[in-house]
Amino acid sequence: MVAKTVAQHSSPEALWSVSPRVLPSTVPTVTPHLASVAVAGTGPHAAKTATFAAPESTDLTYAEVVASPVAGARTQSSVAQPWGRVLLAAAMAGVLGVAYAYRRSNGSVAGSRHIEFSCCVLVNGQELKTVVVTGATGRTGQLVIKALLERADDVTVKALVRDPTVAREKLQSLEAGHRLKLVACNLENESQVSAVCSDADAVVWCASGFTSGNSLADRVKKLVGQEPEKKDIDSVALPVIAEAMKLHNREPSAWPRVVMLSSAGVTRPVWPEEKKQRLIGAADIPIVRLNPFGVLDRKRAAEQMLRDSGASYTIVRPTGLNDEQAPGRPIFSQGDVAVGRISRSDVADVLVRMLLDEAGCMGKTFEVVAMPDLAKPQSYEQQLTRLVPDTQALDEVSVEAQYNILQQLLPGETLQPNKLAMGQTYEQLDKGETGRLGERGQEKIPTTPFGRND
Repeated sequence: MVAKTVAQHSSPEALWSVSPRVLPSTVPTVTPHLASVAVAGTGPHAAKTATFAAPESTDLTYAEVVASPVAGARTQSSVAQPWGRVLLAAAMAGVLGVAYAYRRSNGSVAGSRHIEFSCCVLVNGQELKTVVVTGATGRTGQLVIKALLERADDVTVKALVRDPTVAREKLQSLEAGHRLKLVACNLENESQVSAVCSDADAVVWCASGFTSGNSLADRVKKLVGQEPEKKDIDSVALPVIAEAMKLHNREPSAWPRVVMLSSAGVTRPVWPEEKKQRLIGAADIPIVRLNPFGVLDRKRAAEQMLRDSGASYTIVRPTGLNDEQAPGRPIFSQGDVAVGRISRSDVADVLVRMLLDEAGCMGKTFEVVAMPDLAKPQSYEQQLTRLVPDTQALDEVSVEAQYNILQQLLPGETLQPNKLAMGQTYEQLDKGETGRLGERGQEKIPTTPFGRND
């Protein structure tokens, strides 16, 4: 178990080889009652210091955490978990105060010594220090950076940007001091991307868009009268990032090395016709029907590149991103049948929690939609446990069952997303109003690829 520092301790000889960086990896046994620990603050990772009792005896095999009589405290038990992990789990849950209770296996009360140490970001006993965020100046990327800085006090965030001056203006509201580093990086430049990831513990991928057509190869093509091919930035930079994560982080990690923001709908263009008709409320929505510039195909290909890379990952596929929807409860599903809306702040929260809090997310791809104004769960452990890893085939019966449920959670009253036009809201559909891009089948979609958000 790794901790940032051990600031103070009394009688350290009574502890298990406590050093400035190492805490005991196991806590010998328990049943309640003995010592208390105070965790300051109410938000995730709010605890800066904590005091707990270290048993004198080593005949203890598990620990139980119970709520202390502090307003807002929550009961949380953890059996057969490393001590530091138990403490951090309590802090991350926003606990105001907890009590640790220990007895020896024979029932007698164990003695104690107190130790105070600074909390750091521990994920299953490993320390997360540096996180790279791509697409940092985009609307979702900015929220991801904000969430990381708020939830992880000791993490340094490297925001990859094309223009640091522009980025500084967009991110100036984030008071992060030295913990936020703006790094000029062209995602089309493999050597730059690999270099900036060399000291990173993880990457949150929020970038999207197409290459600029200004690479050396592209300029050569222009000289001979050829038009450079526009490539999506995902397929250009993601494989490089995944390789860098493998190269510079050879030890297995307790968190995904790459958390990818993808999109719901990426597999639907290639569904068999029978499936498209059977699941028409997912297959015939505007983004799938029109698939402008093949964006869904490109995202699908980039996802597979990440899976094939060998780097540990989590792929999150949100439904329609909406800046006006109230935050709410994310609903996870698999099979690419989710339709609806989700606020960008909810997406950012999910991406960050997959990195910091949720051990069951690795090697999984899932869709997410949100129910506005419903409270978020304290943990996504149950939801993630129900999801299957990408190495396991999905049961089509289960996929259709998820589709049938999710179609009942659609916004609006019509509940027929296959009647939507591109640019039309669910509420406009209910009222018979035309959307901003025109009638269904006659939408005026952009004629040039979307801009970059990095």
